[in-house]
Amino acid sequence: MKESRIYKIAEAMFQVQPGEARRTLLMFVYLLLGMSAFILGRTVKSTLFLTYYKVSNLPYMYIAVAVVMAAMAAGYSRIVDRFRRDRLIFGVDILFAALVIGFYGLIAMQTGKGAGFKPGDWVFPAFYILIEAMGLLIVVTFWTFANDLFTSREAKRLFSIIGAGGVLANVVCGSTTTWLVKGGGLGTVDLILLTAAYLFVCALVIRLAGRGTSFTIKPPQAVRHTANFLGDIKDVMSSRHLRFVAMVVAVMSVVITLVDYQYMVSLKKHYTGDQLTVFQSWFVMGTGIFGCVMQFFFTGRLVERFGIMVALLFLPLGMGSGLIYFIPTVALAGAVVAQASNYVFRYTVNDSTMQLLYIPVQPAKRGRAKAFIDGMLKQIANGTAGLLLILLNQVRMPLNRIAIIPAVAIGLWLFLLTRVKREYLKSLMDTLKKRSLDLAATGINASDEGTVKTLSGILTDPATAPDHLLHAMDLVVYVKSPGWASVLTALLSHADPRIRNRALELLGSLGWSVDIKEMMKCMQDADEQVRATAIQAYCNVLKERAVAGVKGALRDPSPMIRAAAVSGLIRHCGLDGILEAADTLKKMIENRDDAERFWGARTMRQIAVPNFYHTLFRLLGDSSLEVEKEAIAAAGEMRSKELVPALIYKLGRKGAASVAASTLARYGDDVVDTLYKVLANTGERREIRLRVPRVLSEIGTPRALEAFMKCLGEPDGVLRLRMVSYLSKFRRQHLDIMVDDAAIIAQIREDIRHAYQDAVTIRDLKFETEGWNILREALEIRFKRHVATALRLIECLYPQSQMSIIIANLSSDNASLRANAIEAIDNMVSRSIGRQIIPLIESGDPASRDDLFDDVGGIRSMEREAWLKDLLKGPDPWLAVCTLCEIKTHGPATLMPLVAGTVRSSDTLVRETALYAMLQSGAPLVDPEVLEDLTRDKSPLVAGFARELLAMIRPPVPEATQ
Repeated sequence: MKESRIYKIAEAMFQVQPGEARRTLLMFVYLLLGMSAFILGRTVKSTLFLTYYKVSNLPYMYIAVAVVMAAMAAGYSRIVDRFRRDRLIFGVDILFAALVIGFYGLIAMQTGKGAGFKPGDWVFPAFYILIEAMGLLIVVTFWTFANDLFTSREAKRLFSIIGAGGVLANVVCGSTTTWLVKGGGLGTVDLILLTAAYLFVCALVIRLAGRGTSFTIKPPQAVRHTANFLGDIKDVMSSRHLRFVAMVVAVMSVVITLVDYQYMVSLKKHYTGDQLTVFQSWFVMGTGIFGCVMQFFFTGRLVERFGIMVALLFLPLGMGSGLIYFIPTVALAGAVVAQASNYVFRYTVNDSTMQLLYIPVQPAKRGRAKAFIDGMLKQIANGTAGLLLILLNQVRMPLNRIAIIPAVAIGLWLFLLTRVKREYLKSLMDTLKKRSLDLAATGINASDEGTVKTLSGILTDPATAPDHLLHAMDLVVYVKSPGWASVLTALLSHADPRIRNRALELLGSLGWSVDIKEMMKCMQDADEQVRATAIQAYCNVLKERAVAGVKGALRDPSPMIRAAAVSGLIRHCGLDGILEAADTLKKMIENRDDAERFWGARTMRQIAVPNFYHTLFRLLGDSSLEVEKEAIAAAGEMRSKELVPALIYKLGRKGAASVAASTLARYGDDVVDTLYKVLANTGERREIRLRVPRVLSEIGTPRALEAFMKCLGEPDGVLRLRMVSYLSKFRRQHLDIMVDDAAIIAQIREDIRHAYQDAVTIRDLKFETEGWNILREALEIRFKRHVATALRLIECLYPQSQMSIIIANLSSDNASLRANAIEAIDNMVSRSIGRQIIPLIESGDPASRDDLFDDVGGIRSMEREAWLKDLLKGPDPWLAVCTLCEIKTHGPATLMPLVAGTVRSSDTLVRETALYAMLQSGAPLVDPEVLEDLTRDKSPLVAGFARELLAMIRPPVPEATQ
């Protein structure tokens, strides 16, 4: 079904993306009608109250409203997550419409002329409270619903448009009320029926939204079995972010209440009766017009361009300006300016932006949070302001001095706003990190009597499980005690060979005095690993005296035992040990058995003598991958510079590359210059260059960082992304090493430029929308790679920002997590970079952002044929291959001579594709001599295609007939 024209207009005129127009329009209309009902009801209730009661009674109404609404908020918070939002709002609208009609009847009887039944003047304050309660629930339920329907990124674009409905309500109500009272002859009381009518239409709109829309409505939450409102408050306020939001709302409510009182008192001095209704209608209409201009033309741009903080400043600064004028003059104009700022900015930029602060809150907590903060806490603040006014009136404080209090409160308000932005970003990060597990390593360095006693009890208890015992043995290293030798010696007879082996390791490596007889018994243990460890521990403890007791193990049939004996003798037993073990080691290394050579390499790793590098060269080229990996690890222990070139080439060896990278990293700065030359050498094997960034990151020194920075302009996109990813990891792990921010920013802008260029190229090539296209896919992959590189470079600027989690959430299936990730980036980066990169990671077509092209710079747009020529001649071989496929499949034929020119390419795949394209087209446009050369190409496909093309040019000569 085609969308109606009104939705298309909305998508074209505003920042509404396809699929968003319907829900945006429905929410706009609902807020327009709901706020119209509230504004009209507020005008009527204020006029009636000020007509029948003294203005000094107004503070009591603030308190009464606060008490009733706080109680109502408490009840609302218990049901808000139990029903579908749309059904809950429908019920609220119908309920209040019925109550408003009922009060119309009571007020009409009370104000009517004659001797009929009069219920009493209590109906006016009761109606006052009813309207305030209605306004609260309309706003709270609406914005809670809106936060469920829109992600943080959608909200940032669309809440200003939706909020415009509330602003436009001022104009609608102001103009309608003025006309009905002055021209239509209606009285103030008659307007109550129009309020009820608005509410009934609101209910119909929300019903339509619930039935006809395509977005998902939250299902009812499971009813909780406990009802603990204080527990809800504790749960909500456990969030630091929500605590600051609550403080802002509380201070803002106090200021608004005091300003409202100042405005009402000033107004009462000048107008009464229907004149008061007309003035308020004009006031509402005038502020509504200004509010509409603000909402339609400035709010969205303010939030998107300058962020939340700037948008939230307008309301306090506007009200403060009115107070500054009112305090010395006590003029109605000052009160009007302060209240007008409240009407213009509160219901436009402030309300829309405040709703954004709830986006990072978990949906299960969001409803209760809004009910407590916007419902209960706000009313408590209003009631507090009412009590304060009563006290100030009792001491007869002048109105202008009362105005000093909200002026001071505005200062506190501004301070709290500076904290809110920081906590908002942190809260966004928390929603992204909630799936991550934070494993914190803990270390123990305690030798107090209690710790020793506890650990000793675990080690000597026969009931201790083997796994727990192993863990306790690991702690022995950190807890010093002279009694461990006897405890560990006792464990040499444990039934589990892992326990015996670990005890021998500790006894040998820590050099404690042990019972040698018990250790020698272990040299005959049934477990081979225990025997090997016992031999090494024995050598470590006895040194040169161990030669006689160990040399017999050099003839053991097990290569593991012989390797342990060789290692122990060479490492610990001096010259005699070396002479005794050398021949055995040589035989193991030269043996044809893979296992013998493996343990020979393991022995080289354990003894780690740098001058033995000649012997290790043979093992580095071993036919067995396991032997080769062990030899590479041995090179890391030896750290002989002569082994570095061989280790670098091992980076390209499948299966051994990871070990080679870790080994090279152990050399530290000694290999950085060599690694940089390999990384910068475009003629070096690509698989080797791709693994160099990992090595530099693991080295983690300023010199390694310098090598990274020199290669930021690497033309190979895949290698550059790999390099930048490891550079960001480097920055996270080494925060103390400073980076050249200017160079990083320049490269970010370059990648952003390339991404926009790829988007424009895809647009200009005008691919068919149906079906798969290899060239389009290649360009889209390159586009994503440029964006990913820019994001990783941003992480280099903000290494503590958990950017890895943000980037991971950009590809999440959860739209809310995706939007929160984009919002986190938008709040993290500078405005200039954010303005350019956000369109690249949000949904939509970045190629349509012509407004950014001048800012980005260097974006080209060409015809399809020109782009195909450009890509064919470009430096990327794979794009050239994809372009050849595009030309072969979709033409144009005029480019076939260019195809012929690529048969001389240095890339084998490009040559194969070019020759195949000409075969398919039946147009052998290549010089026969060139084809002759290609028949001897190292690629069988190239040679075969060349022969077929030659046959087309030179048909075989038929044999002569006899």
